[in-house]
Amino acid sequence: GLLTLTEELRAAIDIAQGRGLVAANIMVAVTHYGALVEAAIEGGAQAIVSGAGLPLQLPSIVGERDVALVPIVSSARALRSLCRHWKHFNNERAPDAVVVEGPLAGGHLGFAREHIDDPAHRLEALVPEVVEEGKRWGDFPVIAAGGVWDHADACRMLKLGASAVLLSSAWRAGEL
Repeated sequence: GLLTLTEELRAAIDIAQGRGLVAANIMVAVTHYGALVEAAIEGGAQAIVSGAGLPLQLPSIVGERDVALVPIVSSARALRSLCRHWKHFNNERAPDAVVVEGPLAGGHLGFAREHIDDPAHRLEALVPEVVEEGKRWGDFPVIAAGGVWDHADACRMLKLGASAVLLSSAWRAGEL
C-alpha cells in the first residue's frame, strides 16, 4: 500500500546515502495514481517516472515541490500532447527528462503487435523525432528505452540524440 511505498523509498534513500537519485515509477493506469504520487513524495522520491498512459495530471499533483518529473512517451506526438497540456495547465512546466519507449520495451505500451517489426515504430525512428519535439518545449534529456541490449545499441541511441538509455532486461525475443 501507500505506507509501504513511503517506507521503501525512505529505506532506499538511507541506503543511497546521498549517492545517485531515488525515483518512483508510477503507472498512470493504476487506481490510486494521485495517492501513490503523494506517497512517493512523502517518502522522499527525488523523481517521479510515469507512463502506462500520459501523466497529464502529474504536475498538478506535485505542485511546487522539488521533484523531477519524467514522463514516459511512445512518440513525438505523445510528447507534444503532454507538453501542450502541462504548459497550458501548469504554469509553463516542462518535463525534467523524458523516456521514449519503443515497441520492444516491456510493460504497458501503446503499440500493437504489428508495430514490433514496423521500421516507423522502431526506437531508431522514435528517438530523433522525440529529441526534436523535446527541443520545442525545453532543454531536457531524452532517455531511450526498449530494444537497447548492449553497448553498441546504447552508442547508437546516443548518436541519434538520446542523452541516456534505460536497460531493464537482457532477454531478447526468440532466445528462450
